[in-house]
Amino acid sequence: TTTDSTSKVSCHQLIWGKDSSQKFLQHIAHNQKYHVLLASDIIYSAVIVQPLWETVHTLLEKEGGVFIMAYARRKKVPVSIDLVLETAVEWGFGYELVKEDLEDGIWVYEFRFR
Repeated sequence: TTTDSTSKVSCHQLIWGKDSSQKFLQHIAHNQKYHVLLASDIIYSAVIVQPLWETVHTLLEKEGGVFIMAYARRKKVPVSIDLVLETAVEWGFGYELVKEDLEDGIWVYEFRFR
């Protein structure tokens, strides 16, 4: 329990991409970047990988911010985790695999600005 009235959790729809995430930052977040971004089972097509990282880059706090993403292996999804990780590095992020479930095909990564 916290007595700090400025601490709160909220959830909003977010359309990925640079322009929409900048609008989101201005109108929803009041120009305050996020310390934590959380996503799960979101990779279904290669065309969304760049907009994903544009969004994370725009919204995540550079000092101490963390993006936690769970990646699920899907038989009919032609996007590898390698593409997601390579693109993260291109956008200036380092990453760490923090949980791996080979039986269910789920990997959880933490991404931070380098």
